[in-house]
Amino acid sequence: MIAGPSSSGKTTTSKRIAIQLIACGLHPHTLSTDNYFVNRVDTPLDENGEYDFECIEAVDTAFFNEQMNQLLNGEEVELPRYDFVSGERKFEGKKLKIGPLWDYDIAFGNVYYADHSPEGFYVKNLSWYNRLFQDPAFVNKVKERFDFFYSQREDLLREINESAVYLRYSVEENNNRWGTFYTYTWPNTSIWGSYQNEVQQLKQWFIQRMEWLNTAIHEL
Repeated sequence: MIAGPSSSGKTTTSKRIAIQLIACGLHPHTLSTDNYFVNRVDTPLDENGEYDFECIEAVDTAFFNEQMNQLLNGEEVELPRYDFVSGERKFEGKKLKIGPLWDYDIAFGNVYYADHSPEGFYVKNLSWYNRLFQDPAFVNKVKERFDFFYSQREDLLREINESAVYLRYSVEENNNRWGTFYTYTWPNTSIWGSYQNEVQQLKQWFIQRMEWLNTAIHEL
């Protein structure tokens, strides 16, 4: 959570962090507390009779907390948008759901510290994660979440292809600087020799992983 007074750079900072996370292959979603302002007619006034958007009472904290708890519980919420022209909160069908993770970080097989085979679990069998899978409700949520991504696997492969094309020039520049295609780079498992080889390996691993998970997850 990024906090600070008005014009302190919260939005700019969050957007820059989001861009960096996107570059790392993640899909961040920023939530602005501005969208949780109470309607203007309910906004407190300061000592000069002006709307005081800096005080905590200007934010509908009860509704904010309600939606955060729903998200953490794996529920879908419809996100609000505060219209500063009308001074009212609006709902425009924009929904968000984070749900439980359906797979874990073994970096699509390209890490030396885990079996890079597309079969088997890694994080699931560690520490307290294993305890979560003793809860039938959690397991059902994992199955539900996985089924969604399994049904979208062709779209995910297209996303890999499109990302590979988009990043190709940056990859070339990185290789020209560091020679990563022909030297070992920690924590990778192999030396790929070319960008095309690495992309093809990623897609092949993904296909095999999804098929293994489709069996393994439904046997939980």
